[in-house]
Amino acid sequence: MRQRISGDDRVLIMKPSSLGDIVHTIPVVQALKRQLPSVHISWFVLEEYKPLVDLLVDVDESVAFRRHGFKDDPWGYVNSQVRTVIKLRSCRFDWVLDFQGLFRSGFFSYLSGAPKRFGFRWKNEPNTFFYNIRTKVDKGEHALVRTIKLAEALGIRVIPEDLVARFKSRRPQRFDFPVGRNIVFCPGGRWTTKRWPAKNYAELAQFVIEKLGMNVIVIGSSVESYLGDVVEGKAKKGVVNLAGKTSLKDLPYILDKAEAVVTNDSGPMHLAAALGKKVFALFGPTDPSRTGPYGEEHVVFKADIDCRPCFKKVCDRDMECMKDITVEKVAETLRQVFGPE
Repeated sequence: MRQRISGDDRVLIMKPSSLGDIVHTIPVVQALKRQLPSVHISWFVLEEYKPLVDLLVDVDESVAFRRHGFKDDPWGYVNSQVRTVIKLRSCRFDWVLDFQGLFRSGFFSYLSGAPKRFGFRWKNEPNTFFYNIRTKVDKGEHALVRTIKLAEALGIRVIPEDLVARFKSRRPQRFDFPVGRNIVFCPGGRWTTKRWPAKNYAELAQFVIEKLGMNVIVIGSSVESYLGDVVEGKAKKGVVNLAGKTSLKDLPYILDKAEAVVTNDSGPMHLAAALGKKVFALFGPTDPSRTGPYGEEHVVFKADIDCRPCFKKVCDRDMECMKDITVEKVAETLRQVFGPE
């Protein structure tokens, strides 16, 4: 019989990145805490995502990991890795649940010293050598489904209420939200090929403001602030441009204030879905069946062209798949949902 986690155990969740992957692991953490309220849950996470993980109601502590910096400061980088391993071992974890399933996460799972190390059995991925308990899942399924099935192998049962992320209340002090109905735009994305043109977001913002009577809030990281400037500059009145002006830990509050989110395939897309918001997602080179917003209430736009999904970060067809999603089509869909009866 497979071993089970007990209420007295100390459990390390191994999911360093990315934002979307972290969000997909939240339901399992919440399910574990619901079933075993006294279990101690830590989360191994990249430094840049630690502020978000620390806001989760059901996470007791986090262990930060530094991924970059060896080239600029080799000695400092090595020291940071040593400190991380010392921290992991000092916590005396009973379990490590590796939801990342890569060599690095498997290696740190082993270095933690936890006697029970559980993870994916992937084909052609050496992570499995570091676990002593394994399970196999279909890599072609949605990322959240894979994570849930991994958890089910340990008797962690995810129910619908676990799919809604629970964060500690934190209201940002640096800005006020406009009065009225809000819709959030996320024009960024880690790959350029995932981005719907910023000018399209600007045209859509004008429609939302003028025809639907809603406010548009633009979000994005500091390196994506220019996208917010494009939307604000072209749409003008009615746009609240927060791109580059907020931090990751502000996102749950901002998204929770919205009625819906229009977004590229990105981390904020998954976070919005996890907060129960209706998501209008624009997909180009990636596959929404594997990484789309989880749930049936969302709307996914994708071009019907033969080269997608290609999963390419550089496009040799002038990003045809994104440009073929017209502003008119997205606007009409928003009108049907939010427009006058």
